[in-house]
Amino acid sequence: MSSSSDIFRASTFLGITATLVHSGVSLAASQLVIPSMKHLSAAEATSIFVPFYHRGAQVVVPLALASAAGSATSAYLDPEKRYQYAAAAFLAVLSQPWTIIMMAPINSRLLEIGAERGEEKFAGEAMNLLLKWQTLNAFRSLFAFAGGALALATYSGLL
Repeated sequence: MSSSSDIFRASTFLGITATLVHSGVSLAASQLVIPSMKHLSAAEATSIFVPFYHRGAQVVVPLALASAAGSATSAYLDPEKRYQYAAAAFLAVLSQPWTIIMMAPINSRLLEIGAERGEEKFAGEAMNLLLKWQTLNAFRSLFAFAGGALALATYSGLL
């Protein structure tokens, strides 16, 4: 039995921690990185966005999957709070379909502009896209935060 409770604690810790780190990374991108690029030319902004985007995907996707796996395992191991942990897992991974459905066209276009070295003829478009990306990414961070907060509230007995 202690082995099952150890697995439960570890999976819950993983779910909560990975989700809240995911949320923080995403929120920092929207509140720190993109605003810092507003005064730059399209070439400069997209030259920062392209590697930032690729590195972000390498960090955020594993965090979303780890948090969903942790909370899903907690849901399996705690039948009394199964629905709360399952909802936390769903919220944790919701950022992935959100990215594909809502953000992929913006990401693709920003990467295209970046490949063309952010030519100034794209300056207005690039900045518009960055501002849209900033807003959509802030919403994406809220999904992760909600999942982490729900798992934490569930684990601590508040729910």
